[in-house]
Amino acid sequence: MKKKLIIGLFALGTLAMQAQEAPRERPAMDATAQTEKLSTELGLSEDQKSKVLSVLTEARQKRKEARANSNGDRAAMMAQIKEIEQNKDNQLKGILTDDQYKKYEELKAERKAQRGKN
Repeated sequence: MKKKLIIGLFALGTLAMQAQEAPRERPAMDATAQTEKLSTELGLSEDQKSKVLSVLTEARQKRKEARANSNGDRAAMMAQIKEIEQNKDNQLKGILTDDQYKKYEELKAERKAQRGKN
């Protein structure tokens, strides 16, 4: 009995240490996967796909840089990321048709609602 208790406590300690070492992160889609998903959902042409991929790749890089350069200032980082997202949406608006952009906005709203539920 004593042996099982010690093994159990050791296992709990190991799990607790692993949980502290590796914070949970949402798996993020890369720009190529996002482009493919949007292509399927919005019916993008090949020309649109290449332009969307470029916009998404650039936005992803800028978000990564904003996080790296935040120096612990979360509010400033979030403001910068919000600006990056607005710029991305403005660029996409120029690439997509009106109907496609409307559908894109609907998809964004659905994702936002899903994040709120979790």
